[in-house]
Amino acid sequence: MRAAMANPDAYRDLMVRISGYNAYFVELNKELQLELIRRADYGM
Repeated sequence: MRAAMANPDAYRDLMVRISGYNAYFVELNKELQLELIRRADYGM
């Protein structure tokens, strides 16, 4: 996801699941992208 934030054109098809729906990661606002990264890091 960090790579998608740095180079969104290369990751246009990256989808994430948020509260019961799917969304393209690069279309989300920056705050939500960072929250998803924090959640993924926490789960590791």
